Amino acid sequence: TYGNTSGHYMFIEASAPRRPGDTAVLTTGQYQAPKAGGCAVTFWYHMYGSGIGSLAVSTMMATGVSKQVWIKSGNQGNSWKNATFTVPVATGIFKLVFNATRGSGFAGDISLDDIMFGKGCSCFVAPTCKGNQFHCPSTCINVTNVCDLRQDCSDGSDESNATCNYCPSGINFEKGLDWLTQMKNDSYDWTLDRAGTPSGGTGPPAGVDHTYGDRLGYYVFTEASGRATGSTYVLRSPWFDKPKGLGCQLRFAYSMNGASMGTLQANLIFQNLTNKTMWSKTGNQGQGWKFAVVNLPQATPSFRLEMKGIRGSSFTS
Repeated sequence: TYGNTSGHYMFIEASAPRRPGDTAVLTTGQYQAPKAGGCAVTFWYHMYGSGIGSLAVSTMMATGVSKQVWIKSGNQGNSWKNATFTVPVATGIFKLVFNATRGSGFAGDISLDDIMFGKGCSCFVAPTCKGNQFHCPSTCINVTNVCDLRQDCSDGSDESNATCNYCPSGINFEKGLDWLTQMKNDSYDWTLDRAGTPSGGTGPPAGVDHTYGDRLGYYVFTEASGRATGSTYVLRSPWFDKPKGLGCQLRFAYSMNGASMGTLQANLIFQNLTNKTMWSKTGNQGQGWKFAVVNLPQATPSFRLEMKGIRGSSFTS
């Protein structure tokens, strides 16, 4: 910076107890790449010594994905060197990560100074979210979009275990039935499926699932063909503890498309073997996935969740 001994810089100490391969990492705050032209970054480095390792610079996106944009290895001579690179527009919100790796010996100190973000770079200011909003790294979303098995935050924090593990864990059927169990005292089992149900005029439109919005994702459905009116299909969860705090919410997506549609229920089964229907829909609800939110108040005792389908009057149910 000043070209004299009064200025400051950062360096990694390569002497013992450091070992080959040890790393030291510096991370910047968040920056926003511009809409055009990219973001120019310059810095100065000093890599002098017979045991020099490497210095690498990467961009770390809000999604957690990183991309190396610059690297130098080995002895670069006994003087400060200048480096310049451009963070492309498509990067969006990012941090820079400077990663120095210790080389083969103690003569391997690496120094860093004068990191500068030039034209096109701007500090990212996180938005202020309202009381009914969830704070993503770069935006705010409505709390009703949290823990709905669809990622709305760029880093997936709205669907993370840390966020959603306050009530029954989510299931999107990509790994089968997971913690749900097919009951034996009903009429038929639910069917794991993707890309569309076999009967025309029924099921999700074009066989598109709710989780990913394409035909590759899985869901479960009740097969009505060859079954009697009133046949039942029951999935049941393990036991869950009494909700804490203000209670919790059950959220699920459903498709009830068919001219003779029957009924879908969300029931709670309690330890005294009584049950309570918390949500119910009957009849054709039209094409497309719908979303249900069911509040389970704090007073709810320990329970099992039961998703029960009841067949309508014909195969289009």
